[in-house]
Amino acid sequence: MWRPSPRAGRRIKIAISLMLVGGLLYFLDTASLRASLKEIKLSYVLLAFAMVVTNRILMPVKWNMLLRARGIHVSNFDAVRVYTMSSFLGLVLPPTVGADSIRSYYLKRAGLRLSDVVASIAIERVFGLLVLLVFTIAGFAILVDLLRDGAIHTMAFAGLLTVISVGALAAVSISFSSRMQTIVGYLVDRIQSSRLSKLARGAEKFLQAYQEHRHKKRILAIFCLLTGLELLLVIVRSYVIALALGVDLSLMIFFAFLPLVTLLNRMPISFDGFGINEALFIYFLGLFGVLPEKAFLIGFVNHIIFLIGIMPGGIFYVMSGSDKPSGSDRPGALHK
Repeated sequence: MWRPSPRAGRRIKIAISLMLVGGLLYFLDTASLRASLKEIKLSYVLLAFAMVVTNRILMPVKWNMLLRARGIHVSNFDAVRVYTMSSFLGLVLPPTVGADSIRSYYLKRAGLRLSDVVASIAIERVFGLLVLLVFTIAGFAILVDLLRDGAIHTMAFAGLLTVISVGALAAVSISFSSRMQTIVGYLVDRIQSSRLSKLARGAEKFLQAYQEHRHKKRILAIFCLLTGLELLLVIVRSYVIALALGVDLSLMIFFAFLPLVTLLNRMPISFDGFGINEALFIYFLGLFGVLPEKAFLIGFVNHIIFLIGIMPGGIFYVMSGSDKPSGSDRPGALHK
């Protein structure tokens, strides 16, 4: 069975994005698009970009909290540098070389424990996804209520959040439980003599490092709160870009659908979600009477600003040369 190579896979995604964006532009009024772009308020765009920069700093600082919880001491500047480089390289390198793999590679080359680094990234992803799911389900409930033109029922909303939170905590509790460790240990023993034994031992070390985070409840709570702040900045950023284009909607509308858009954009269909993101903006904002041209520009400008925020990673990469950040003689070098 034919499978596309990583390079071919990236080309396919870029082609899909071009077709999706091109298809949207075909059905939109280009004159209206040009007129809206000419009237865009740059002060709002700069404010939105400042939010992108804030998030690009907040994300690695959050991750660094998890590293320090494992006794890995990395300066916040180095965390930002590695995180930004990995985000940039994750866009330009083949899909099989993800941003998380690049982060792991850089820190391993710096002499840090790979199992601890991978565990911190796994915790970041797991808890980040849980917070996003809470926002998505809560937002969907608000969206349904808004479309029915009803007031948001406080008790029902609080009850829904409680159920979601309990379910999320239950899932995390299982991943941290001794039973999970017993299951993994049993599987490792079963395949000890097979070719997968090395991989199994690595998985066991990873689980041990992962589960040791259960003793860091305060750090995990702060991490979740900061992740919530990060998502709020994403929501407010889209609201600000809408204002820049003359679309004045309630911020609650963006809270209702943006988490779902963020979740769907993670599907590995198109290049960085281009085409899918803009189509979703057209659909959801259209439910509240926003013209397709305006909705497309809100999603597209938002996307472009986000990509510009990643570009400093390329500068960091060029400044570091082809070598990896491993020497202790460099200013701000990574250290254990």
